[in-house]
Amino acid sequence: MINTSISNNDFTGFEYQPSARIAWLADENQTFWGSVSRAVRTPNIANSDAQVLLSPIGLGPTVFIAQQGHKSANSEDLIAYEAGYRIQPKSNISIDAAVYYNDYRSLLLGQLGQVSGPFVDPALGAYFVQSVLPVNTGSAHSYGAELSTKWQPTDVMELAAAYTYQTLKFDQRDPFGFSFNGKSPRHQFNVRSTYLLPHNI
Repeated sequence: MINTSISNNDFTGFEYQPSARIAWLADENQTFWGSVSRAVRTPNIANSDAQVLLSPIGLGPTVFIAQQGHKSANSEDLIAYEAGYRIQPKSNISIDAAVYYNDYRSLLLGQLGQVSGPFVDPALGAYFVQSVLPVNTGSAHSYGAELSTKWQPTDVMELAAAYTYQTLKFDQRDPFGFSFNGKSPRHQFNVRSTYLLPHNI
C-alpha cells in the first residue's frame, strides 16, 4: 500500500509525506510486514519570530544571549524504516515484534548571529545582545525495537504489555539547546488493562 499526505503552510510552503507498506501473511496466524515513510516537522512561530533573553554574561558591560527566531528556518525531515512480525498462537493471544531505524535530516541547530547594541537600561546599564539563529544543519539517527503482547482472558477484558528499546544519537552537538539530545528514554515498559462494562458502557 502506498499513500501520500500533501499539505501547505505559511512557513515552508508545500510539504509531502509519502509512505509505503507491505505485508505477507505466512499463514492464518503469522504476518510479516515492513514500511518506509517520510515525515516532517514544520517550524513554529517561535522558530521564526521569538526572541527570549536568557542570561547575562561577561565582566564588562552586560551582554545578553538571545534565542531568536528566523524566517529562513525550514522543515526538519525524517525517513523512517520499520519491519515487524506478528503471531497469534491462540485466538485470544497475540504477540508483536518490531524493529525500526529513523534518519533525521535538516534538524534545527543554534548558530551565532549578529551582535546588536549597545543598549542602555536604567536598571542594567549598557548591554549588548548576541542573537542565536535556528539553522537546518543538524542530523541524527535512532534505532530500536518493540515487543508487545495482548491477552483476552474473557470476552470483556483485555490485558496488554509492551517493552520498547530506543537509542537516539545526534551527529552534532548544539550548545544552545535547540535539540533534545539525551532526553528520550532508552527503556520503556508499560502494562494496560481494558474492561468492557455492561449496558454498552
